[in-house]
Amino acid sequence: MLGMAALLAAAGTQGAQATVAKTLNFTNALDTLAPIDVAPAGPSAGDSFYVYSHVVSGDVSGNTAASCTVVSTLDPGVKQCEVDFLTTRGTITTRGLTDNAGTLVQLVITGGTGAFAGAFGDGTLTPTPTGSTVTLRVTR
Repeated sequence: MLGMAALLAAAGTQGAQATVAKTLNFTNALDTLAPIDVAPAGPSAGDSFYVYSHVVSGDVSGNTAASCTVVSTLDPGVKQCEVDFLTTRGTITTRGLTDNAGTLVQLVITGGTGAFAGAFGDGTLTPTPTGSTVTLRVTR
């Protein structure tokens, strides 16, 4: 039993040394916003929108592509979003939820490519009148 505890402790220490955490902060400028209103007219489940933007300042260079779908209109409502960050160092893929006011999207990092291969973590995307501000806490 003592040998198993030592083995598990060593494995836990080894895994902790393999992770690297970095916070990325950047600002996007909106290029495209395409809303889609499905029947019935007005806010309803299934309505969606697509967004494409480019990074104008911060820790990365690249673009952001997002799609969000209304899954509930019950107050405060829920939108489910997929947001991909296409940077010059690789892609970071995320999913998240926001209310129908769309004031803050809570993101979970689901993976990445290039410098972000094997990435996980979380973050936020805050819409602004001209784009968005993003904070990602990336661990690999």
